[in-house]
Amino acid sequence: MRLIQGCAFVFAAVLLSGCGGGATVSGKVTYKGDKVTGGNVTFSPVAKDGAKAGTPVTATLNADGTYSVTGATAGKNKVSFAVATSADPVVLKPGESAKPAPFSGLMVKDQDVEVKGGTSTVDIELIEAPKN
Repeated sequence: MRLIQGCAFVFAAVLLSGCGGGATVSGKVTYKGDKVTGGNVTFSPVAKDGAKAGTPVTATLNADGTYSVTGATAGKNKVSFAVATSADPVVLKPGESAKPAPFSGLMVKDQDVEVKGGTSTVDIELIEAPKN
């Protein structure tokens, strides 16, 4: 009986070790060749053939325009960019209007990317979003 329990434990440990972590993705984010120093990038797995897509992961950009995220789902992902928001409230005087956040109005040029298992480098170029 102990042998069966021991084998079951080892089997479960082996199974779980392959299920955790996901892929690590890193790279740099640029706009017109310049580094983007604020915001977040999100990798959202794309479902295929009705399978569950997986959980999106988000990375905050570093001051040098780079990012790194662990736990991305290998395979096809859609990448999106969001402007960093300040936790500090902006107080405006009468007649003043708020300045747009740096890098607002930008979107990812090539939104569909392939994330490889293990470690991948995905550099992201931003472009101006179409105006409606």
